[in-house]
Amino acid sequence: MDKTVTPKSGLDMEKFRLRNFVNRLLDAGEVEVHTDPVSLSDLSTIIEATPNTHLFQKAGPEQLEIVSTIGASRKRLAMALGVEEDQCVTE
Repeated sequence: MDKTVTPKSGLDMEKFRLRNFVNRLLDAGEVEVHTDPVSLSDLSTIIEATPNTHLFQKAGPEQLEIVSTIGASRKRLAMALGVEEDQCVTE
């Protein structure tokens, strides 16, 4: 049985998974990847400097992955919805 589909509902739980969307954004060149450690107090300065999506691979003392501003443009919203940019409002 496919584990991405819940048996009772038949819903595809992977379709709108954040990790999959971030991978699509990476493939489209929409993400600035930060591989160096970043303190939590520095995140907002980096995020607010540009409208780009940021993927911090080592954020804070726990070295967690954090992604920001994934829906900050019409193009990214269209990608999330799986439509063309001019269809965002309709969708």
